[in-house]
Amino acid sequence: AVAAAAAGSAVGAGRMYIDGIFKITSAQSYGDRIHIYGDGPEDSALVFTITSGVALEFNNTPGSFDANVKMTGFRIEGPGKASGTAVGLQIEGAVWTNSIFRDLVVTQFGSHGVYVKDALTANLQEIYSNNNGGDAFVIEQSNGIRLYACMAESCNGKGYNWTNTGTAGEKYAPAMVECHAEENIGDAVFAQQTVGLQIIGSWIQVSSPSGATSAAAIRLDQTVKVQLMGLQISTGGTTTNLIGLSLEGASGTRCVSVNFDQFQANRDVIADASAVSNLVAFCTGSGAQGQVSYTDANGATSTNVVIDTFGSTSNRGYESRAVRHSLRKVDGTEILRVADRVQFMNHTTATSASAGGATALPATPTGYVLLNVNGTDRYFAFY
Repeated sequence: AVAAAAAGSAVGAGRMYIDGIFKITSAQSYGDRIHIYGDGPEDSALVFTITSGVALEFNNTPGSFDANVKMTGFRIEGPGKASGTAVGLQIEGAVWTNSIFRDLVVTQFGSHGVYVKDALTANLQEIYSNNNGGDAFVIEQSNGIRLYACMAESCNGKGYNWTNTGTAGEKYAPAMVECHAEENIGDAVFAQQTVGLQIIGSWIQVSSPSGATSAAAIRLDQTVKVQLMGLQISTGGTTTNLIGLSLEGASGTRCVSVNFDQFQANRDVIADASAVSNLVAFCTGSGAQGQVSYTDANGATSTNVVIDTFGSTSNRGYESRAVRHSLRKVDGTEILRVADRVQFMNHTTATSASAGGATALPATPTGYVLLNVNGTDRYFAFY
């Protein structure tokens, strides 16, 4: 009955209104210009018995802006997350901006709950992917995919898996807004070779109930220009070796106004030796007095920056705890470096244009200041 209702292919012909629970024994695949409306996940359900392949697929290659797809108000249910390798919902192809998937529950499939592949600018709203055998959400080789108020819970893989998504010149950046993750075995959010991902206003919990102790709330692997804003990142209770934000070859990350909660020492933020030019600013953490607790594999040569505006006492308005600070000109020339001492990057041996008029200096200075001038330590007397 469901397949028959979707048989039309002209604009408006593929529109279905389904109220009830349907047992489906074969995979369902639809193209463009199909709109499926249910009466909510409690009352409208597609219950699949298949254990391999893709249960419900939208493979859309539209020829015009109007060739969109919509699906709202359903529960898409499989035979159990330990039963086979079937994917619940797969969205593939050039799905345009006005394609919307909303108010869906995807549950009890042996593989991934929701799989978006080679797609363009689709909106996924209020989708609850839980108790699936793979990742809750996978977004692969796609641009402009937006997730709003989605939830990833109790899946055997990652919560949100962004892979090879977004491009440097892409107009529509991928995004997660007001999303939630908890009780997944792997990383709550994983992004690999992804450009321009925005994660905004979300609650991301990493708990790894099955013992994957190196799991991260957010793991950025070879990503570029990821923006994290206004997040609550938590373990849900201190658990050994869990990570808040893991930067593995990530560059250009901007993590602003994020609260890291209940992580062990030095595990709010971890950067490996290949990470570069990442900024963590205006954040609170799991350390003493709410400081971000940070580990950087680069050590003193790091170009990662951690800035905490709260400091260790309440009267500190601004504090930077980076291992090195650098002041550069517009052309990139370094002028001043501060690490364990102040280092001036250039100097001159030219004499003053006119002699000074002061009296002779005392024979014994009050003390000396150690400064590094152009790579060489120098002692400067003061009186």
